[in-house]
Amino acid sequence: MAKFSLVSCVGYLTDTVDKPPIACCEAIAGVKSAAPTKADRVAACECLTTVASQFPNLDEARIVSLPKVCGVDIGFPISKQMNCSSIP
Repeated sequence: MAKFSLVSCVGYLTDTVDKPPIACCEAIAGVKSAAPTKADRVAACECLTTVASQFPNLDEARIVSLPKVCGVDIGFPISKQMNCSSIP
């Protein structure tokens, strides 16, 4: 699930479009609803980190701001260097 969330956001995260598409923000909201427990959030974090590392040209500032831009608090920050074990 989290993997597909990032894929729909690639245009925004690579600075080719000005704002994330609706599908991207819906997917980010889906990550939140699919990760109600700490274990779920850690798993989603690990998945997002893995996927982000496969796209070297992602804009780190856009990755970090994505949940806020979409108006979704997923419960943990998104970053290429996330420390998933520190997620509450």
